[in-house]
Amino acid sequence: MDLKNMMHVQETAVKSGYWNLYRYDPRLETPFIFDSKKLKTEMSEWLEATNRFRKLARQNSELAEHLHKKILAR
Repeated sequence: MDLKNMMHVQETAVKSGYWNLYRYDPRLETPFIFDSKKLKTEMSEWLEATNRFRKLARQNSELAEHLHKKILAR
């Protein structure tokens, strides 16, 4: 992953639902507060932004496509 694009990749991970945002405050009755909003980006955009999935697609396109479909089916 190219470090100059790291913020974009992280933002895409949150917007696609790959990475959830939450807070924890043990003083509250319900200590976990889910902060993630409605998904704004397709998971495929995040997959394409990460080096490990791009590399897999180059080396083994059939496996990459299978995993991609499996992730999107969740």
